[in-house]
Amino acid sequence: DSFPIISEKLKGSDIVLTEVEKDSSRIVNYYNKRESSDQINQILTPSDIDLIKKILIYSTVKDINKLTPGELFAKLSAYYDAFCLSPTDTKLRMDDYIQFLAKENNKQQIYFESDTLQIELLRKGTAQIDWNIFKKNIKLLLDKYKQPNPKISSNSIYGKYVTFNLNYSFDDKCGGEVLVEKRNDEWMTKISTLFKKDNCFMAVGLLHYFKRCGIIMQLRQLGFKVEPILMH
Repeated sequence: DSFPIISEKLKGSDIVLTEVEKDSSRIVNYYNKRESSDQINQILTPSDIDLIKKILIYSTVKDINKLTPGELFAKLSAYYDAFCLSPTDTKLRMDDYIQFLAKENNKQQIYFESDTLQIELLRKGTAQIDWNIFKKNIKLLLDKYKQPNPKISSNSIYGKYVTFNLNYSFDDKCGGEVLVEKRNDEWMTKISTLFKKDNCFMAVGLLHYFKRCGIIMQLRQLGFKVEPILMH
């Protein structure tokens, strides 16, 4: 809302494209089918477990024992910047808010993936993190949260994002990241078709725009004109 041009473009579109439709009941059912693991209770103190539950208070998954060590570590890593900005109010995340605005303005919404597919991709993409690796790295991560005044690093991807200090590295090759490159290629079929016939507003995770395999470069290679706009 601090950048009115974003909502202006959304309201002027015919279709709003986002990564995945969030259905909390479906996500909860997906995780509830898993067996619970007691590993985290053997690794962390009760106070550290309470801290993790506080960090993930607005997460759809309430039982952290249903998460793999990789999923849990990834979530805690990703939530840090949001926790720094607003430790007590992280209920509505960017994707959810854009979908809310689309619904409020009666826009057709199209999603690239199902929520359960995205969970599976996260599980596969973090499978290399087992409980031993989790145990070696979790203390340092939680210590960041325990700082009296946690701050976002200006060198972090989020720090660069909020200051408009991004390098999209369009000349760099991609490294086959399962959570980015493969999905970009799959999404591009739908994106290119829709962009040719409809006025679309698209919002997906920042890393999907980076490098040669990113959506921006793929659109340009298809002949689309892609330009930045002034935010103020």
